[in-house]
Amino acid sequence: MAEPVSTTTVTRLAELVAQSPVTSAVHSQVDPAMVTGVVCGAFVWLIRTRESSRWHKAVYFAVSLGGGFYLSAWIVTRYDWLPPFVVGLGTAGSLVTIAVLVLDWVEVNVQPALDKLFSRLMAMLPGGKSNDDAS
Repeated sequence: MAEPVSTTTVTRLAELVAQSPVTSAVHSQVDPAMVTGVVCGAFVWLIRTRESSRWHKAVYFAVSLGGGFYLSAWIVTRYDWLPPFVVGLGTAGSLVTIAVLVLDWVEVNVQPALDKLFSRLMAMLPGGKSNDDAS
């Protein structure tokens, strides 16, 4: 007799959780205070953001978690006198804040610069805008 679908699904989900990076991080030498700080920093940013798109919020939250974890682990290994919770909280929040500022600047400034460059390149081509205007 075949197993019920729910039992198979639960077993597969349990296997996925057992193999997940979170589970391996819990069993490794990760500082729980640092992880708590990263999660709190990501949640604080998520709660305070004025971003309207849920997808953007989800992506920024994931960037905050992942980048905050690796950056705070790097900082804690080099500056062991800093409290791990504060390092995690600060890196998770500041990393995504800086990323949002950079992406907003790129969105505003790079597109017009690329449009100008494209117009100049098109004007230099034979049969471009400036050549058509001369005839």
